[in-house]
Amino acid sequence: ASQGASSSRKGGDEFGTEGETQWPIKSPTDIARLARLVEAERVAHSHALNDRSSRSHCLIRVQCTHVERGGRSQKRTLLFVDLAGSERIAKSLAAGPRQKEAASINQSLTALGRVVKELNERSAHV
Repeated sequence: ASQGASSSRKGGDEFGTEGETQWPIKSPTDIARLARLVEAERVAHSHALNDRSSRSHCLIRVQCTHVERGGRSQKRTLLFVDLAGSERIAKSLAAGPRQKEAASINQSLTALGRVVKELNERSAHV
């Protein structure tokens, strides 16, 4: 982990992912630094349909705390999700490792869709 970052795993009812990294943000410079780091970690490849097709998923959770003059605070969470591109393997002309990668991405997007559905239905187990 880089300076200022901490790794954690959430428990209880709070949303979290295994091995996520938390970055404290105190200024616009911190936001720009994090955006550059996220972009550097993203994986993209070209294929017949797209010059730069995202091949990885990225979840960014922003937790904001607003403290009012009286000392009362309000917490809000924003979740930004950037998913790898789903594609028709035949149309993209993917072959070999890229074909296997595309099939894996499509499978993970299907699984994610099921998770979102279960969360929306407030299922006891996801």
